[in-house]
Amino acid sequence: MKSCKYFFIVPIIFLIYYPALTQPDIGMFVGLSNNKLVGDGPAWGSFKYTRGFIGALHIDFKMSEDVMLSFQPGVRTGGARIALEDTVLHENRDSLKINLLTFNLPLMVKITSMNKKVYFAGGFSFDFPIRASADNGEEKIDILNEMNKININAQFVLGYRFPIQSTTAYIELRYLQGLVNLSDQRNEDDAYLPRVKSSAMQLLVGWQFPIRKNK
Repeated sequence: MKSCKYFFIVPIIFLIYYPALTQPDIGMFVGLSNNKLVGDGPAWGSFKYTRGFIGALHIDFKMSEDVMLSFQPGVRTGGARIALEDTVLHENRDSLKINLLTFNLPLMVKITSMNKKVYFAGGFSFDFPIRASADNGEEKIDILNEMNKININAQFVLGYRFPIQSTTAYIELRYLQGLVNLSDQRNEDDAYLPRVKSSAMQLLVGWQFPIRKNK
């Protein structure tokens, strides 16, 4: 994981230097996240979708008339439900819930369409686990030690802006796909979180406050 340090050095240096060239737009967004874990399912069950919450700030730096660099620190809840096969009824029943809380540092490029309302964005998010637990309905088991120290996601965004006087509201549809494993545990180790990657579909609403000075 030492090579991952370089993923942080460039964005940090850029974000320190770039404000000297331009004033950013700042804002915040919240939304719902439909999460799933994909990869090596546990030997005794299968992963199902679960809903989570996301909240973050965004800091957008204007690079050209239609291109912005967006830095979006925030937190997200996620995880998955694990369904255990009922050998009597021959169906899957929810038996365990994996709960994850992560601190996220996305860095994306936004490209605005000609009408200035529709925009597209893409980039990467560097996520750090804060809390991880397995809940079987009777007790919560801390599984943070099964998590890798960092998770890297690719993010793809379709958004629409609603100008309101000097500010802007917006709505986004966002897809996340994990690029590295959340955990490197193996099924035969009886781990709660085997080698899996995260994926999510998110619906977000936000508000932007421009602070760039008009020339």
